[in-house]
Amino acid sequence: MRGRLFRLTIRWTACLGVLACAGAGQLSAAGQANTPAATLPVLLRIDPNPVTAISPEIYGVNYDWNKVPAAETPEWIKFMESTACVRLMLYPGGWNPEHYDWANNSMPAWHNQLKNGFDPAADRPGADPRTFLSLAREAAFVTPSTPVMDPATLPQVVALSRDLVRQYGAKVPRWDIGNEWWIQRGGLRFPAILSEDLARYAALVAAVVPEMKAENPHISVFVSGDWEHPEEFAEIRKLVGPKVWAQVDGVSIHPYCGLQPTCDSIPTMTNAVRQASGKDRVFDSQWMIRMKGLPDDYGIKNANRLVLALSDIAHAHIEAAILWPVTSYIPQLNFVSKDYATAYAPGILFGWMSQDYEGQILNTSGDVKAAVAKSASDIHIILPSMRLAPMSVRIPLNGLGVKKVVSAQVLYSDDPDDAHQGRLAKVVPLPTQMSSDYVLTFTLNPGSTNRGKGWEIARISLQ
Repeated sequence: MRGRLFRLTIRWTACLGVLACAGAGQLSAAGQANTPAATLPVLLRIDPNPVTAISPEIYGVNYDWNKVPAAETPEWIKFMESTACVRLMLYPGGWNPEHYDWANNSMPAWHNQLKNGFDPAADRPGADPRTFLSLAREAAFVTPSTPVMDPATLPQVVALSRDLVRQYGAKVPRWDIGNEWWIQRGGLRFPAILSEDLARYAALVAAVVPEMKAENPHISVFVSGDWEHPEEFAEIRKLVGPKVWAQVDGVSIHPYCGLQPTCDSIPTMTNAVRQASGKDRVFDSQWMIRMKGLPDDYGIKNANRLVLALSDIAHAHIEAAILWPVTSYIPQLNFVSKDYATAYAPGILFGWMSQDYEGQILNTSGDVKAAVAKSASDIHIILPSMRLAPMSVRIPLNGLGVKKVVSAQVLYSDDPDDAHQGRLAKVVPLPTQMSSDYVLTFTLNPGSTNRGKGWEIARISLQ
């Protein structure tokens, strides 16, 4: 009989000064494992010199208005904040802001409704803005850009954006202008249309930013663009003009990564965007690993890749990031079951990262990649195995100022290759050894009775 699944138990207590991530430290009854004789030796070195601070707001998720019904919103938000330890939510999420009726909390039909999986006849709308803000710890809002692809609508869009800031600016500090203007009207296929859309978006920015900032000078307004084409930010900057561009607080990007471009290109490409735009502040207002969701990305494998992608985002000095999607576009990537009773591998892992990968980044080198951070006197390691075969890990700790293991856990699934089983994760103690010269050793992917056969993730706290 398979070990019992990780079961969600939500409780509201202190977690990093705000919320407790209940369940993130719960363990199943399974535990000790026999290490196979043949394992791959792996060395991980940790540089003791801190690199940069990690923004806690990189742990954000997308609230998809047409995927999270209003009746489920309280439970959805409670799970995200208490178990996945989410710090920031994007509203109304995805393509919704381009077609959402803010006054009536409704979604009119649009031309690509079937492509986006939205049924305009459905009677399950998401939460209205005020209800959402009463439930979420912190939110970022997105204003529309699609209507101004018809320039005649520019005054109405500017008025709407200004009014939204008037209503919600006191509770919403971060505002993104539009969702992916560069793919509207077939812009990715037709260069002439892309150029025209860029000019129309720049006209929106030039008109709307002064109005939004005049309504509430304390908000931060971000201008979006295609992260694979930094030159487009330079062109928007030029068209908007220096006076208005000075009022723009930062730029937002959507780094869908994993194949081409790879996620480890995020720091380099983000810096190119900074240089082109002249803005240091960057908001990853939507990001995802492998947008089409290949079969080998599901469940525990997706959790493995999330570790490294979040590390790449932190290394890029990004101030806030929103993971898209978290709901049912690709069920095998979900954070939680539909009844909110079972936390899946990506959701558990996200909570681990939010709790442990905070403070200062410590760089690593060696045979594997890991996310390592130093907070106060503690060092936290989250190491994805990224493979099926057993591996024996050695981590020299001399020079790091730590002497003992405070806790060690491993996240695994019984069958990483199965799209359904691969998301049914378990958390068990991870046996570790510490030598007299402070070399930490442990085994991942032992393939034993009580542990999965691969793609395990280690979580270790040192002091």
